[in-house]
Formats: sequence, structure tokens, C-alpha cells
Amino acid sequence: MKKYSNQKGQLLIEIILAILIGALILGATANLITVSQRAGQISGEKNNAILLAQEGIEAIGSIKDNSWHNIYLPPDGTGNENSDKGDAKIYCIENDGNSWFLSGPFVPSPSIINCEINLNGIIYLRKIVIDNVHRDFTDIERKIVTSGGTQDPSTQKIKLTVSYKGGSDVVLEKYITRWRNKIFIQSNWAGGSGLLGPFLVKDRDFNISPITEYDTDDTNIDTSGGTLKLNSL
Repeated sequence: MKKYSNQKGQLLIEIILAILIGALILGATANLITVSQRAGQISGEKNNAILLAQEGIEAIGSIKDNSWHNIYLPPDGTGNENSDKGDAKIYCIENDGNSWFLSGPFVPSPSIINCEINLNGIIYLRKIVIDNVHRDFTDIERKIVTSGGTQDPSTQKIKLTVSYKGGSDVVLEKYITRWRNKIFIQSNWAGGSGLLGPFLVKDRDFNISPITEYDTDDTNIDTSGGTLKLNSL
């Protein structure tokens, strides 16, 4: 009888230990599942931030192609090429259903309603900073310099930041140029208002110069040698 009682007690202890071990395993598994789900959520949030940043850079390219001055004189081509740029002036990218455009400038702030994007309940803040670019024009390669140099009105630096609660910022920087844009339209041969240097604003003409001025008179067209070219007046 005593032997039977010992066996019964031993069995009870083993059952209790099995239950405890099972509970520990289930708890650990549940924690792993929770950690895995949270890791997946964080990964998804990060991927969304990256996609929003890439979309923003593409949107800037679209705005630039539509009108360079909306970038150089932000936000709509009527701003100031110096005072409306830099870290103290924040711009947002918006879409009216047909095209992208800039809104702002706004002062730096943890929350700018125009820059907010709600994805699956997560608020992302997408901000744009625009800076002028200077080049060393004494260098044959016209390299970009961080200090000194001469401002290049055909190049701008874009810094795009996407931030969200609980995650690290996604930051993209890119230099853009206006090589595909029409800088001005010369509608006649009479010259313009005296501008000699690079064009900073649209709707301007070149200055009159005997070296660059041409006439539509047939006598000033040289067809010799099987080629067609304009003669300087």
C-alpha cells in the first residue's frame, strides 16, 4: 500500500511539472509571436516611410519638370531665391488630383498638417528643404562647393525627410537641375532688357550684342560648303 502511494505521489509531481513546463513553453511561444508581430509591424512602417520618401523625390522631379521656378522661387514661382530656402523654411508636397505642387513655407515644427500622411493609422510627416547650390567656376569641372563659389541658378539641393512615431527618420538628398526646362523664350531679334548673366527669372531676353545678334535678311545666311549657318552682323 505504501509503495502504491509513493507511485501515485510521484505521478502527481510529474503531472504538475509537465503542466508547469507546458505553461512556460506556451508563455515563451506567445512572447515570441508578439515580438515577431511587432517586428513585422515595425518593418512595415519603415518600408512605408521609404516608399513615401521615394514618392516624394519623384514628385519633386515632376514639379521641377513642370516649372523650374516653382523650385527655385518656391513654392509657386513667386518666392525669393534666397530667403525662402534653407532649414528654417519647410515645404510640403501635395497633390490636387492632377499634379504635384509645393505648399509652404512653414517654420520647422514637430507637426505640420500639410505634410502629414495617414497610412493604416500611422501618421507620417514628409518635409522638404530646398537649398541653393554653389560651384567653383574657376574649375573646369564646375564642381559643387560647400563654401564660397558662385551660385548656380540651374541647380538646387533637395533634402526630403519622412518621420513617424517610434521609428527612425528616412532622409533622402538629391541635386536637381533644370536642363530640360525652357529658361526663356526669345521672340524677336531686337534683344532684351540688358541682361548679360544667367537667367534667374523667366520671361527675360538677352542683351543686344553685335557678336550674338543676327538678322533675318537673306544676305546674312551663308550656304557655302554645303552647310547652312548664320553670319554675325
